[in-house]
Amino acid sequence: MGWPARFVQMPFLRGTDGTVPISGTCILQIDLTSVDSTHVGANPGQPMRLTPDDDTSAVVEVLSYPSSDTLTQSFVGTRSSTTEVTVGTSFDNRAITFTITH
Repeated sequence: MGWPARFVQMPFLRGTDGTVPISGTCILQIDLTSVDSTHVGANPGQPMRLTPDDDTSAVVEVLSYPSSDTLTQSFVGTRSSTTEVTVGTSFDNRAITFTITH
């Protein structure tokens, strides 16, 4: 598994020329490679939208798109332009965590 993460001015989904409709002051784009995130839900093929229950969260919303050619893209809209991102890994759980604070 590989991953770059970066703040972007214009969030584009790979292979398209349209911007991703996400709310937030800053947008963090996270690309995971060699990951199958094809999820089944009410709208297969559509992004999974996550919104925090708390208005004090550093995150406004997250859009996670299904895998395409072993690439999974997620976009995180933040409340602040002074957001701090910490990346951690867990070999036991085979997971990468992104902690976002402001």
